[in-house]
Amino acid sequence: MVKMAEPQARSYRPEGGVVQSTGFRKFSSIPMIILLYTAATPFSPISWVTYDLEGSFFLDRLLAGVLLFAAVYFQWQLAAQTYPVAICLPTGSRQTIRNGRVETSSGGGELLFIYKPVEYWKYIGIEAVLLGVAEFGGYEIWRRGIVTAVIAALWSVGWFITPDSVKRDGWEYVKKLWFWIALDEIMRVGMGGGRRRTQSTVLKTDIVDD
Repeated sequence: MVKMAEPQARSYRPEGGVVQSTGFRKFSSIPMIILLYTAATPFSPISWVTYDLEGSFFLDRLLAGVLLFAAVYFQWQLAAQTYPVAICLPTGSRQTIRNGRVETSSGGGELLFIYKPVEYWKYIGIEAVLLGVAEFGGYEIWRRGIVTAVIAALWSVGWFITPDSVKRDGWEYVKKLWFWIALDEIMRVGMGGGRRRTQSTVLKTDIVDD
């Protein structure tokens, strides 16, 4: 009698750079978020470029907080990501040649790079060094450049790994936030204009009396 050999259990190794456990990475993202926020504030990217031109403060109120807090969220998402993601530059359409004919497909994009969660610690190490230089280096121009580059990098990856449902919910909150900021700005400008008109009227009255 021949006894059939039973299949032996084999350890499974994730392929393609898939990460199964993210607990420690999520924990490590907390000090990174604190360092990012500390190094970034005060964060006024529009004023940095326009050198305090009229309207820069209002644009910073609209955009700076959204950009920074979204980057904080993306920092957490990077730690929670378990599988590689292709980071593409959206072009709207892509032209390809097939059988001698030019064909256009919608929703295409140019591949920039592939984010691999297995290399998370390398990415986070580089980010920590850069933010450390920004925070403790003592050079404001370095701080601004490094913070802008780090936030741009977090956006470039985080946008693609964030679920569409979260993006839609976030966009609704942003629109509400912008409404109240715009309303506050309208009231502030209106009240300021009223005070200026009152001061101008008083000044003219004083001149006439004299």
